[in-house]
Amino acid sequence: MISVWPDESSLYDHRRYDPLWEAAEAENLPVSLHIATGTKGVGGTMPENIVLPVWVQRSLAAMILGGVFDRYPGLKIVSAEHDIGWVGNFIERMDYLTTRGSNIRRDRPFKLRPSEYVKRNIWLTFMRDLTGIASRHIIGVDRIMWSSDYPHHTATWPHSQQVLREHLADVPDDERRKIVCDNVATLYGFE
Repeated sequence: MISVWPDESSLYDHRRYDPLWEAAEAENLPVSLHIATGTKGVGGTMPENIVLPVWVQRSLAAMILGGVFDRYPGLKIVSAEHDIGWVGNFIERMDYLTTRGSNIRRDRPFKLRPSEYVKRNIWLTFMRDLTGIASRHIIGVDRIMWSSDYPHHTATWPHSQQVLREHLADVPDDERRKIVCDNVATLYGFE
C-alpha cells in the first residue's frame, strides 16, 4: 500500500517511481492506493470526505496519461475503498479528452485508450455502491471487488450479506461470483 496522493513535487508518472513500478511488476505484486493514506487521507470536514475519490482519480490519471502502464504493462494497481461509481465517467472523460480534446496539450502518443489501461491494469474495490454496480459493464466486471472493511466503523458488517443481496440482486451469478470472490483470487493468485 502506498499513499493515494504522492508528494506534490512529482506525481506517480514521474521517473523517480519507476524502480517501485518495476519491482512490483517483476514480483507480480499489486500496489494499493488506499483512501486513508497520505496527507489527503480521510479526515477533515464532511465535504472533504465526500469528495475523497478525487485523489485516487488524480493519481490514476497521472499514471495512465503519463505512460506508467506503457512502461510497465504488467503493473497492477488497486483503488482501495474509493468505491466505483465515479469510474465510468472517469473512463469516458479520459477517452474523450485524449481523442477529441484538441486544445489539450499531449506530451506523448497513447499506445492504448485510457479505458483500456483501466481494464488491463487497475482493480477497484467498493463496499456500498449501487451506481458502480449499475455501471459495471463500463468499468469492467473483471476489475471490481467487493470489500467489507471489517471491523472499521464504515464497514457493512454486521449487515454485509444483506448489503450484497441488495446491491447484487439483478447481477447474474457469474458476475456476482467475480465481484465477491473470483476477481480478488485472480488478482492475488489465490487457489
